[in-house]
Amino acid sequence: MAEMIAASGRTPGVSHGFAAEINVAPLTIGLVMVLVAVVLQYGRRLQQDTEGLV
Repeated sequence: MAEMIAASGRTPGVSHGFAAEINVAPLTIGLVMVLVAVVLQYGRRLQQDTEGLV
């Protein structure tokens, strides 16, 4: 077990940080697509409601 710990290369007391860049463009595009879908669904529901009136 001690050999496996030593082979990992980690030294006690040293912490390793994690840094990453997050691209928000896909998230923004996804949110816009969801909003468009909601608006289209609302419009379709209104159209179905008015078809029964004519």
